[in-house]
Amino acid sequence: MSVVPKRLLVHEYKATSFATSDVTEEAALAILQHHSDKLSIEWPSPTTSERWRITSAGWVGYLPVDDTHLVELKPRATLSSLFGMLEYAYRLKSLQWPGGSADCDSLAEFYERLAAVLAKLVMDRLRRGLQRSYVGIHEELACVRGRIDIPVLSRAPWRPELPCQFEEHTTDIPDNAIVLWTLDRILRSGLCTEKALPIVRTAHRRLSGCVAVRPFTGEDCRDREYSRLNSDYEAMHWLCRFFLENSGPAHTRGDHRMLPFLVHMPGLFETFVAAWLAQHAADRYRVDRQYRLLLPGSAELRMVVDIVLRDPRTDRVLAVLDTKYKLHESPAPADAAQVVAYAQALHCRAALLVYPNDVKSLHADFADISVRSVSFDIARPLDESGWEFLASIERAVAAARAN
Repeated sequence: MSVVPKRLLVHEYKATSFATSDVTEEAALAILQHHSDKLSIEWPSPTTSERWRITSAGWVGYLPVDDTHLVELKPRATLSSLFGMLEYAYRLKSLQWPGGSADCDSLAEFYERLAAVLAKLVMDRLRRGLQRSYVGIHEELACVRGRIDIPVLSRAPWRPELPCQFEEHTTDIPDNAIVLWTLDRILRSGLCTEKALPIVRTAHRRLSGCVAVRPFTGEDCRDREYSRLNSDYEAMHWLCRFFLENSGPAHTRGDHRMLPFLVHMPGLFETFVAAWLAQHAADRYRVDRQYRLLLPGSAELRMVVDIVLRDPRTDRVLAVLDTKYKLHESPAPADAAQVVAYAQALHCRAALLVYPNDVKSLHADFADISVRSVSFDIARPLDESGWEFLASIERAVAAARAN
């Protein structure tokens, strides 16, 4: 009989206290040893009023700690804002999924609904036939197939098997294998209920009959090539990226394996801001995310700029944006110094610090670089905040040009 794990509710960036009876020392050690990059934990002491104290470091979602403890990490943003950010970041708005995110009551329900959508897309594709491709195979056979690999044969001519090279028209290709691996991760997450499990299991079973299970990452879902023959795979791969980027390594629980489902809010905020600009300001700016800069005189040292805005006609850099998912009342000097370095490296005059809430306005000049703080307030309706954010960018770019 399986044990229902005790759920520990922890709010993002907020220390949450628990009685000594709520957290075992084994669970605390598991957090310390395996999840210290996501949670900090303080042992009961006079400074904590003899209680456990757990704090999330910018992660939200569900984290199975051990056999008996599950940490639920609640976002500081509203669920509607969180879902809206995820929809922009992973292009989920283009999907036809019942009700969208508007009537989801939890992150787990959001996850389950998207899992059902992915399974439905897979079932639709299975009915029409999976994408196939020719794959080169090298195999030793009793009779010739394709062509004989002469160099290999010449090194061991006494062997009865013939080294052959041939091509096979198969469904076992990365486009399909990515989807199967994602469905496998979803089934192991423990977040789906009987609402979605039947269709997810069916899609997984049917797909596994013609595709081998092998691991992929969210990065493997990016920059894939599509044509009229496999254009429907693009939506599936965007969903796969959502699940794979936010699923962690498995935790063994009895005869089952549980996977964390965790969203890194600083990373999501950066991706969301870039996606919002790419969708709503494409006529004004070309948006480059995670722009990599090689430092002069070094082949290894690099700087990574969160967002670079270019003039779409001349390709000139107009502004650099550094997203800061922090709870600050005013910008930190180190943040300003960082974005100035980016601007100097790209010969740009507008350097912007982007915060998810209203902060004390920063407007400073470093040589010929204008540094400003701007806000994309995720506590308000996202598109409403977005247009104000875009107006702030345009004012900053115009002011930098005028200086």
